Amino acid sequence: MATKVVNNLAGRGRLQQTANGLTLESESVVLGVTGTGQQRLINALMEPGLPKMFSSHPAEPRAKLVSRSPQDNKDGSVSVRLTYQWDPNASSGGGGEDGYLIIQGGLEVSQVDVDHDRDGNQILLQYAYPASGEANYYPQLPDLAGTTDKQSGSASVDNATRWVRFIRTEYNTSPDTLQQIYGNRISSTTWAAFPADAAGTWRCTGVDYRSRFGGLMWEVTYMFKHRSAGWQPWVRYRRPDGTVPPDLVDGTGRKQVTHYWEANFNNLGFPQIGRNPPKPPSFELRY
Repeated sequence: MATKVVNNLAGRGRLQQTANGLTLESESVVLGVTGTGQQRLINALMEPGLPKMFSSHPAEPRAKLVSRSPQDNKDGSVSVRLTYQWDPNASSGGGGEDGYLIIQGGLEVSQVDVDHDRDGNQILLQYAYPASGEANYYPQLPDLAGTTDKQSGSASVDNATRWVRFIRTEYNTSPDTLQQIYGNRISSTTWAAFPADAAGTWRCTGVDYRSRFGGLMWEVTYMFKHRSAGWQPWVRYRRPDGTVPPDLVDGTGRKQVTHYWEANFNNLGFPQIGRNPPKPPSFELRY
């Protein structure tokens, strides 16, 4: 599409004050652009060597790129005027190239049936049948007289699930590819966004996208949910009456099934949100 991109960003650029605040203007030149008319300008804007929208100016991290205006030159090149909006409240410690980032989060409460307590202990119930001649004796169940029956119990509870959503502009990346890489996958390692949570406890529940520029850039929404006990499901042996025996052996009567594929969420480059305080008792039940 082009042979070379020359970015004239060594200096701070031309400083200008407008009603919207301070701006910096710089210029890039795209050489060897193919196509004709408006398509040439679009081709120039799609060049990966150009600074991305909402990225920081290399000489002033507090200035974010808000406009790229192409102009066709007679020599076959395309000049692109870059306008950076100054944000005096932003950190001057450096900027990213990933575009603007919106972060949302909260708790999702749903009702689930559980057969264990908050510490993972199975709920067990038992009943001692009266012996023959005792009060409350069951004459219709003579074989159970004087015996103790044990069975598992269950309860319907409200379960709170943490969730987080990142909305970011992406360039030169197929959102369909992002869906295939991260969609419905669990964290393969500790996620830098929440370093206190173990690997496998965060799952990407959705990668949605839209474009108002014909695919030139994409607004991608990444959605994640957390489960402290992990997402790989457990299956248990059940008696014909539906109850779970109290003495199941892991690996035979009780197994964890590897269902979800994994992905490294750190490759998305999202900032750290969770901190590392002493972890309180979990408010999320395992199921």
